Amino acid sequence: IADTERMPTVDTSASSLARTDAGPAQEVIIRPPGAFAHLDLPELWRSPPLPPSTALLLTGAPAQEPIPPQLDALLLSLLRDDPVARPSSSAELIDRLSNLLGPDRQSRVDSEDLHFENVAFVGRVRELRRFRKQLRLAAQGHGQFTIVEAQTGMGRTRLLHTLALEARVANTVVLQVDAASYPEQYGAADALANKLLDALPEHARSAAAPYAAALAHISPRLAARLGMGVDRPPEIAGELRVRVQSALRDWLLALTQSHTLVLLLGGLERADHGTRAFLLSLCHARSTARLLVTCTQLSAATERENAGPLERALRHAARIESLSGLSETESFALLSSVFGHADNLARLVSRLQQLTQGCPGHLLELAAALVRSDVIRFVQDTWVLPQEIPDEVLPKSREAALLSRLSLLSA
Repeated sequence: IADTERMPTVDTSASSLARTDAGPAQEVIIRPPGAFAHLDLPELWRSPPLPPSTALLLTGAPAQEPIPPQLDALLLSLLRDDPVARPSSSAELIDRLSNLLGPDRQSRVDSEDLHFENVAFVGRVRELRRFRKQLRLAAQGHGQFTIVEAQTGMGRTRLLHTLALEARVANTVVLQVDAASYPEQYGAADALANKLLDALPEHARSAAAPYAAALAHISPRLAARLGMGVDRPPEIAGELRVRVQSALRDWLLALTQSHTLVLLLGGLERADHGTRAFLLSLCHARSTARLLVTCTQLSAATERENAGPLERALRHAARIESLSGLSETESFALLSSVFGHADNLARLVSRLQQLTQGCPGHLLELAAALVRSDVIRFVQDTWVLPQEIPDEVLPKSREAALLSRLSLLSA
């Protein structure tokens, strides 16, 4: 933190505080993050922050491309405590950033990096209606367990984020984890356990006390948060696995007596064996719990045919739902959130719908590819869509569109 106004200082060691005199009336104080006590913050807030260009110079970093005054002003406006002084919307912020980048970069930033990353959530009315019903049942003590299957690009991740928002609005405790990010044994279960301790620090730790000795075997981090050492594992093969899975299940079930828990797990097919066994155990014991579990899974017939006993047992115990492609009306709504009410949008949607069968990920990737190839252009704040799209400019598949996108990163 750097500030050029004289202010009360916090006693620190020489290794954690650097000071540079800037004259008798001013001094520059540079402190590492966290060096200021919370009592100092009101005094700091009285002084406006330095322009980023000035703050960069004070760091002593090697010379970089100078920060334009317009960017200085924009960044400072984002930090103003007066809402009127800040950009009124994300659209205004995008416009101002686009003007700073100039006409050569405007189309690229507006279309790919921003518009395609903030598309509307469309369709899935049936799935949302069913999830809301499940939320009500779970809150009444009728546990729910669902596996949502879909092909790549059908929007499993986006659906899970939307369900998380729905559950938070319903005042439940939401634990959301992507299994692919935690490949180690009990990795996803450990992530869920730590998120539970984050969400309910006192209640979760208190409820874990009877099971802490077994839970400590899941990970050193969880053991430390529960204040436990790790006991020597039992000699009987498989006993520790059973104890850990039972402890996880019973811990969560104990918390459902006072809270409605919503577990959202993405990429069930990537979850480790221990996590899946824990989920199966939880599924069998859910009937009277204030619990809702929803997992997403990549659907593939060959994977189901070659599934092991644990995977088949999960599918048998859970409710299975499948995501289908969007209708043409829903696809129109999706691309309208990108291109607005541009001319020829209906023709574009009709063409892409035939190629993608309503797969939202494929639909957006093809549209982005048309923007990158300048078939669709952004001119004077307006999208210009062609009446006809030549076959040769369309990627032959979603994979081809993704490869085209990746090639730009190294260009």
